[in-house]
Amino acid sequence: MTQAQRTTLYILVLIASAAWITISAEPTAVSTTGKTPAPQAGFPAPDFTLRTPTGEIYTLSELNGQAVLVNFWATWCPPCRKELPMLLEMARRNRHRLQVWAVSLSHTHEHAVALAVASALPERV
Repeated sequence: MTQAQRTTLYILVLIASAAWITISAEPTAVSTTGKTPAPQAGFPAPDFTLRTPTGEIYTLSELNGQAVLVNFWATWCPPCRKELPMLLEMARRNRHRLQVWAVSLSHTHEHAVALAVASALPERV
């Protein structure tokens, strides 16, 4: 293949790639399902309820107007485990202005509780 043919091939691949990106791009402010709008400033988050290891129940809509950080983590996720102490510190420093909810996606409840205890996380964080 000559240099000219190679350059032509590269240009064609770039044009095809740009066309694919343009055609397959999602419109702004729309989720991938098209059913729920993407989060935007001024719009409330979808309501959900969480249960703590001790059985307490927290519902997002009950905190209307308060700042809430919801963090999804798992015991098998090293970056998740690394950020837990930082979240704990942020929750302590801002406990009057910010609710921090750490939602475990671990396979077992026992693993999540063991890591939370080892990290000195309070039950509600």
